[in-house]
Amino acid sequence: MLRRILSVGVIGAAAVLLSASPALAGTNVPPTYSTDNLGAGGKFTHKGDVFEICDLRLDGRRAKMSLWSASKPNQGGDVRSHGWLEDTTANGKCVTKTVDITEGRYVFFKISTYNVSEDKYYGTKMSPDGRA
Repeated sequence: MLRRILSVGVIGAAAVLLSASPALAGTNVPPTYSTDNLGAGGKFTHKGDVFEICDLRLDGRRAKMSLWSASKPNQGGDVRSHGWLEDTTANGKCVTKTVDITEGRYVFFKISTYNVSEDKYYGTKMSPDGRA
């Protein structure tokens, strides 16, 4: 009887120790558009940590996106830049960038259109948070 109780106890303890804790579930950033007549659109997909930007209008401006992650929601805590992404084509094909972001960090981006000759940004909008 004691042997059986010890066996059950050992098996139970092993099950607890060997069960993996659930991974943090990542969340996508939904499509987010610049505010200047939807000249630029972008999103983040947590599977693969992929940022995507599209130049949506043939207006001479570029679609630009700055990429960020933070340790707390709403751009809080330890904030890190992950560079930028640009689409100059307005040809219906978007540009993507894969970034290795630590799992569990909050992800966001700032999207705008940019006029090179004026060196000026238009329609800048901050995305909601996603999660890597």
